[in-house]
Amino acid sequence: MRRFLILLSFLVPIFLAPSSVRAFPDQERLGVTGTSPPFNFGFNDTVTGFLLTDDDTMIASYGETLAIVDLGYFALAAEQPPPLDIDADTDGRLTAIAYSSARNRVYAPQDDGDCLNYDLSNITVDPGTVTIAESTEMGAIAIDNNAQNAYIINKNDNTVNVLDLAVLAVGSIIPLTIPSVTAFNVTAAAHDSLTNEIYFLTDKGVVFFMEAAGLGATAITIDPANAANLTAAAVTPNGLFVYVTNQTENTVVKLDANTHAIVTEIDFTENPAPTGIAITEVTNPTATYAYVAGSKGVSVINMADDVVLDMGTDPAVAHEPIPMSVVPKNVTASSAADGYVYTANATQTVGIISANPWVTISSLTYSGGGSSMGLHESFTIAFQADEMGTAELRSGGDVSGNGTLLVDSTGVTSFPIATIDTDVTVTVNYDDNTSAFIEGANEVFVFVTDAEGNTGRMAATVNVDTPPPAPQIRSTGFGNASIYVTFDRLDVADMNNYNIYVDTDPAAVLTKTEIAASPAQAASGDTQEAKVSGLTNSLTYYIAMEAVDAGGNVSLTRSSTFPDGSPAFAIPQETGGPCEFAGETGCSLMRVKASPYPAILISLSLALLVVFRIGKKKASILILVAATLISSEAFAKEPSSQWWSLEVKTGFWMPKNGNVGHFFGDCCNLITRIQGGLLAHGRYGAEAGVGFFVKDGQAAGLITGEESQDSFNFFMMPFETNFVWRVDYWNWDYFLPYLKAGVDYVFFRENLQGKTTKGLKFGMHGVIGAQLNLKVIDEDAMRSLDDDLGINDMFLTFEAQYQYINNFGGKGLNLSGPVFSIGFLFEF
Repeated sequence: MRRFLILLSFLVPIFLAPSSVRAFPDQERLGVTGTSPPFNFGFNDTVTGFLLTDDDTMIASYGETLAIVDLGYFALAAEQPPPLDIDADTDGRLTAIAYSSARNRVYAPQDDGDCLNYDLSNITVDPGTVTIAESTEMGAIAIDNNAQNAYIINKNDNTVNVLDLAVLAVGSIIPLTIPSVTAFNVTAAAHDSLTNEIYFLTDKGVVFFMEAAGLGATAITIDPANAANLTAAAVTPNGLFVYVTNQTENTVVKLDANTHAIVTEIDFTENPAPTGIAITEVTNPTATYAYVAGSKGVSVINMADDVVLDMGTDPAVAHEPIPMSVVPKNVTASSAADGYVYTANATQTVGIISANPWVTISSLTYSGGGSSMGLHESFTIAFQADEMGTAELRSGGDVSGNGTLLVDSTGVTSFPIATIDTDVTVTVNYDDNTSAFIEGANEVFVFVTDAEGNTGRMAATVNVDTPPPAPQIRSTGFGNASIYVTFDRLDVADMNNYNIYVDTDPAAVLTKTEIAASPAQAASGDTQEAKVSGLTNSLTYYIAMEAVDAGGNVSLTRSSTFPDGSPAFAIPQETGGPCEFAGETGCSLMRVKASPYPAILISLSLALLVVFRIGKKKASILILVAATLISSEAFAKEPSSQWWSLEVKTGFWMPKNGNVGHFFGDCCNLITRIQGGLLAHGRYGAEAGVGFFVKDGQAAGLITGEESQDSFNFFMMPFETNFVWRVDYWNWDYFLPYLKAGVDYVFFRENLQGKTTKGLKFGMHGVIGAQLNLKVIDEDAMRSLDDDLGINDMFLTFEAQYQYINNFGGKGLNLSGPVFSIGFLFEF
């Protein structure tokens, strides 16, 4: 008798205790009003795919829609994929979905032979699409380890199409066949990450399995009569077993993932017609359970002994399912730490099974009366739960509760819930929680934990709109009647513009109301620059700045110093470019004579250049060599029949005038020219040419000579005439030296902040160079050019030119200096 009483003391609590004492997901949550959940997320068609990417995000497919649900708010996420569009080649019903965490993508086969792939990191753009089998309905899908391949069923011929996810191309096609069965449907697919095998279910009582990237599939017969409709499969977390729902025979079949043999069949008479299954680890007690959707609710199987738990309230009926307000069809589950099981119901709603308290947020208001919380303001939130416990508020983070704990206006961080379904009101001051908020939208979670340690949650958006900080002034510059200010671009979500104040009094600028400039927030960058115009040259202007956000909030203080603490100031002064510093007024354009200098200048320029630029000794040697070549009889040849030449060349101008060189530098100013000429006997010629030169630069202060922030553009178009002498006196003409001399006319135009100076400069030049005949590379090709285009010879030219372009000692711009060029010369 004593033993019986002891045994009874253990059994009575087990049989009499209500299911709510269990800590694993054990009952449908209906919310405070009893209508939400189940949630209506706008699903308007049969759900074909239903999964979680993590505890925060649910994804479902129906019709031509992929829906993303935020499980912090239990609402559709703010960002959704665009509607499927025939113009984007994405239209078609979605028949299934699979998620790859490795690629952060959702893959969705369609009924038109395509498979869409959605990039979850860029979900608002059209998904990519790849054709698996043209105009064919695709079906179930599974993805192998590391997302190497997706295995997609072709419902027309029951083949497995192996899609290589790296290149998005079908690598192989594997047929599925059932002996003596001519027609069947593949109903579902599952992947075992332990064995890296893929399973396919059918409506004829057969399960196929295949190795990842394998060449064939093997059949497992569940029903020898080929009559059982297998509707869903799930793999245990350890990968050792696969559970398959048999809708026809009202059983769940357990398969050994290593031997692929049937281990047991679990009777589901109390919850017939199973349609979906999810296996998840749970806590309190730590175990692994399967949740199976059937016509009467959701049954729970303890994976340790494959026993269907009794989750009902009728003592006379064993193994009852969890009663649901709507017939469930699909099932998916969150992590053990989160503790939620979700059902996609026959009414296109989503139900929730959990032991966690259900939290409802009743209202959220701001002390300022607007739609956001500002500096020295607060928000007040009212919430309730369907179980007693303790609440806390956290800003940021996710559903796991890793955000920043908030303190209320009385300094408290936890709030008791003594009465269920009754509002608890909490006021949170911004000033007490500044580090917990960012400018703009903040996700604030209400977490409620019951006496057994189960935690429910609900999120709300708290908008914060506070004054931006004052920007740091980094440096200043000057221009003509203007100053430039470089400052830190604030990384604030709702930044709109900056106010700049200037004054000759360093104290007055801190309180001045007249805004000197109001630059808008730059789209990117760490710093930005603004210009303040309309100032007086040579005066010292002190600078102060403040920032303004989109809501009109202005920085509480103004910045007025450089990073080292010294006052920020700048002094505008008149600026100039090369024309101004050279004293160029541009009236040289009106002084140009109609006729050029006498031809004798050509000879004089050559003589002067040769003697004075390369030295008397070198000049004597050059003239001696030239005379020797001219008088040589050994190399003499008949004059050429070539009469015309065309040369295109580019090179570097190195100005020697100090004013010009200050703005352009001493080296490597690119100038391009084209020249055409008339030849006599291939040795003598007259040429004319034109070129162009463009350069941007920074103007300088006319008083200090320092570089300013004003910029200028300088354009130069040189015109030149040449007398040419080529040392072409021998039959071997692969390498020909030449000399040139001539006069120059250079049109120039300078634009300095809208002020234009233009004119014409003239002078003379001399050239020494050499031609390399390209027929040395391919003589046949050159002969072909002669036959086809009339080009007798093509040369690569190298030359050094020195130009005196200063109006022969006149005032203004001095464009003198050497030019080193390389080009192509055509003779025809």
